[in-house]
Amino acid sequence: MAEDVAEGERYGRLVATALIMFSQKQNSPHRADVGKMLVHSGYRRRGLARRLLDALEASARDHDRTLLMLDTETGSAGEALYRANGWVSFGVVPGHAYTPDSVPKPTTFFYKVIDPQT
Repeated sequence: MAEDVAEGERYGRLVATALIMFSQKQNSPHRADVGKMLVHSGYRRRGLARRLLDALEASARDHDRTLLMLDTETGSAGEALYRANGWVSFGVVPGHAYTPDSVPKPTTFFYKVIDPQT
């Protein structure tokens, strides 16, 4: 799929996206953060999020990154997804992020160690 986009193939609708940000700090050349991962509500439960996670992990490996980190709203479908796919939670911060209607919600932070050989 990513190859098709890179080769100029067109799709009628963007239904999922993910962003990986590689640390530029001297003390963390092994780390990357998942900045945002979204799947359109009409396309959920079709394996797209899992495929995006696989692509993020592959990109991390390709760039010699062995630690991925992310955060998500506590109690969300995203939290369940990350737990089910081997991500480890390491803390919750109350009121860390606002919902679209400006309600502060807690955020759960996760990490995943990436095997460079896989």
